[in-house]
Amino acid sequence: MMAKLLVMMALQADIAVPFRATAILFVTKIR
Repeated sequence: MMAKLLVMMALQADIAVPFRATAILFVTKIR
């Protein structure tokens, strides 16, 4: 159970980091 949770957290981090970076670039381009 714990390993499954860690894997899910790692996957979420992998998805969130590039998404956040693109969002920041998008916002800076608008401004």
